[in-house]
Amino acid sequence: MKDKFHFTTIFNLEAARSIVKRKNAVSLNQIHGSDVLAITGENGELSQPLDYDGMVSNQKNIFLVIKHADCAPVFLFSSVGEIIGLLHCGWRSVQKDIVNQAKKIIEKKFQFKEKIFFSIGPMICVKCYVVRQDLVEKFNGMIKEYGLNAKDYFSRSTPKGDEFFFDLKNLIRDICLKNGFYSQKNSSICTKEDLQYFSHRRNKTKERNISYIVKG
Repeated sequence: MKDKFHFTTIFNLEAARSIVKRKNAVSLNQIHGSDVLAITGENGELSQPLDYDGMVSNQKNIFLVIKHADCAPVFLFSSVGEIIGLLHCGWRSVQKDIVNQAKKIIEKKFQFKEKIFFSIGPMICVKCYVVRQDLVEKFNGMIKEYGLNAKDYFSRSTPKGDEFFFDLKNLIRDICLKNGFYSQKNSSICTKEDLQYFSHRRNKTKERNISYIVKG
């Protein structure tokens, strides 16, 4: 698998900027939505920025790039790299079901029905991600539709408080599995805890980590 494609997350600003500036890099104007762009040989010159939060492609030597601080980069790939993809999964995009949109794009635009694997990159961990009751309620519908249990992803931070720890990583994992994707090794790095990474929750930084995937 390694010889066919490559993916990683970069926290070094100079290295990240060099990736974004590449002529064969496609970056998104991420809007915390669920739209996923299909990049095919018919796209021609892609005008940028593009108002999407995910990309899927069957093209070689194109760097799919997203920016993120505490949100999750979700890498998608087939076993030998025929299809690659990258999703920007903050809570809004996950709640709007960006994972299912990616699945539909893969099936409809590429007529690809083989196994797709996913790997979740560095993101905020459950013990650092505290949210309020209103956010819990936003997820109730979709979690139920997927046949999942909200108690597996939200736990009270104090016995009687209205704040909850949110396990977004495991929710993304389970939604990916429910959509028929296969899990590969996920990162254990928390962007808030690891000071090498940029974290909006830690210090409100405007800087972003860069994740990319490229098919060789």
